[in-house]
Amino acid sequence: MESEAKGWDAIAAALKKLYGEREPLHFGTIVPFYLGGKDPIHGTDLQFNADPVPHWHVITYGFSELWEKESDDPEVSGFGFELTMRVKLNVTPSEAAEFQAGNYRRCTEGDHQSKSRYVPYWALNCLQNLARYVFESGNVFDAGHHVDLQGPIRTDSDSLIRAAAFRLDPVLPPIDTPNGSLDFLQLVGITLDECEAMKRWTTSGVLNLMAEHDPLLIVDLARRSALESPQMRAAVVAGAAREGSSQAYTATQDITWRTAKHMNSEALIMEFPAFVVDDIAEMLKARILFGRNYAVTSDEVEIHFEPSKVVVWRNEEKLLGVDVNPAFVTAFGEKVKPVEGRYRVWESPPIDVIVHKSPIYDQAGNVIRVIG
Repeated sequence: MESEAKGWDAIAAALKKLYGEREPLHFGTIVPFYLGGKDPIHGTDLQFNADPVPHWHVITYGFSELWEKESDDPEVSGFGFELTMRVKLNVTPSEAAEFQAGNYRRCTEGDHQSKSRYVPYWALNCLQNLARYVFESGNVFDAGHHVDLQGPIRTDSDSLIRAAAFRLDPVLPPIDTPNGSLDFLQLVGITLDECEAMKRWTTSGVLNLMAEHDPLLIVDLARRSALESPQMRAAVVAGAAREGSSQAYTATQDITWRTAKHMNSEALIMEFPAFVVDDIAEMLKARILFGRNYAVTSDEVEIHFEPSKVVVWRNEEKLLGVDVNPAFVTAFGEKVKPVEGRYRVWESPPIDVIVHKSPIYDQAGNVIRVIG
C-alpha cells in the first residue's frame, strides 16, 4: 500500500487491534472509481470468525478519504463512515479451523463457482450498490437508518432479507484518522416486515430486540422474520404504542402540490405515488399523534406536517407546511388508498390527495410490479 495512504492505514490499524497479525482476505477494485471505474469502494477486507457461528466480518475501504485530504470538513473523513457486515458462512469444522488460522487458500483456488462457496461475492456487490447510491446522490447512511433493497439482498436467491438497517459496529469503535474521524457502520440484513416495524417505532429498538438472540446480527440468507415470534412482535407493538416513531421524514420522488379555486375558497391538492401512501398514513399516526412533526420530501419538494388543534396550510416556495389535528390523521388513513384516484381528505379548508400509479424497480433497474 502506498505510504501516503494515511486513511487506509488508520482503518487497517483499527482492524489489527481486533484481529492481530492475521492477514485478511482482501478484494480490491480493478479500475478505481476516481479513474472512471464503476465501483466506489476501493477495497474490502474479510476476516473469519468461528463464534457464535462461522461467518465473515466484512469491512470496506472507500467511503472515507483513504489518501490525501480533499473534502472541506477537516473534522470528518469523506462521508464519515465505512460499512461493515457480518455474513454467515457454511463450512465444515475443519474448514473453520483452517480459516480461523488465516489460511484462505480455498477461497482463492478453483473456478468462480468453487470460490463462491466460500466468498460472499453477493455481499460485496450489495455494498458496491449502496456505495454508488451514496456517491451519486450525496445522501449518507447513519446509525438508525434503514433502506429497502427492492429485492433479495442476494439477487439470485429467494431470501426474505430484502432491506438493510444500520447501527454502529459493536466491536469497531469510531476512529480518528489524519483525514478526520469516521464511524464503522454495520449493515444488518432485515426482512420487509422488520423494516416496517422500524418505521413505526425505532430502528435501534427493533435491532436491540433482535440482538438479544444474535448479538452480532449476522446476515443469514435463510433467516425467517424475527416478528414470527409472538414475544418479539408484542414487544415491538408495545414499544411503538409507548414511544411512537423516531423517523421524522419519508424521502421519495414524484410528489408535488398545488392550489386550485374551490367555490369561495382555495383548495390544496397534494400528489403522491401509490407505493408511499400507506407509509404516510401510518407515519402520520406514529408522529403527529405523539406531538411530533413529520415530512414527506423529494429532491424538488418538501411537505411538512405539524401537529395542531386546527387544520391550516401555508406555502413557502418549495416548502409546504400543513398543520393537522388527530381528526385529519384519522381521515387520511381512512380515505386515501394506494390506488390511482383523487381523494377528499378535509372539507374546510378543502384538501385533496391525488394518487398516481408507481412502478417498483429491482436493483438492476427493471420494473418488477406496479402499485396503484
